Amino acid sequence: MPVRRREQAVLATILNHFPLFDEFDETIGILNFSGPALDKLRQEILLLYARTPDLESEAVERHLMETGCAQEMQVVLSPVVFVSARSARSDSDIKMARTGLLELIHGMRLEEAQKRYNEQPTDENLARLQECQVTRLQNLRDSV
Repeated sequence: MPVRRREQAVLATILNHFPLFDEFDETIGILNFSGPALDKLRQEILLLYARTPDLESEAVERHLMETGCAQEMQVVLSPVVFVSARSARSDSDIKMARTGLLELIHGMRLEEAQKRYNEQPTDENLARLQECQVTRLQNLRDSV
């Protein structure tokens, strides 16, 4: 899955399953997003969660529209995103959404570690890359 689509799927999952943010707020807070529009949407979601963590998805979407994120939110919640990430759909159960979100996050971390190692092939970056690969394999085994 392309990087941008993976980032969109992470945000779509959170928007459609806002209670998952209780578990993933810190992780999503430190993820690096490739574009400024998606990163702005991520930051707005983080700010909203910090102020009002118990909102329903509809209230979250309404607030984000009011803060100038309507266009990016439409992209994130478009059908093309859900083709790549069925677990992000609003009709997915919470367990499926959580598993899908974990896979997306591990994929983002692995891509970032691979990029860092390609740019600077240090022992530290290699160790991080290998750690991400092992974690990804463990999660794949656990999901079978």
